[in-house]
Amino acid sequence: MTDSKENREDLLVSKIGGVGRSHLIEQIYQEYQQLMYGIAYAILKDQYLAEDVVHECVLRLYRAKVLKFTVDTVRSDTARSLVKIIARNEACRIYN
Repeated sequence: MTDSKENREDLLVSKIGGVGRSHLIEQIYQEYQQLMYGIAYAILKDQYLAEDVVHECVLRLYRAKVLKFTVDTVRSDTARSLVKIIARNEACRIYN
């Protein structure tokens, strides 16, 4: 039986008392959903496209494996800045 690298990482994190990537993504979504939506809506002026941006941002974070965050750093200035940049870039990509 072969585990994917991602599953092994989640298992390792859970064994050392942390949380897996899925839980961190959920935390980031809950913490920054309104911020991402606000940025996207300000650029796009469309509710549905802004919602699409939020979901695309979450997927980009998940796929990029940039989640070196812990439970404590989800609310950090670094995490907030990263989320804002991704939301702005994604909204601009859709706008063009």
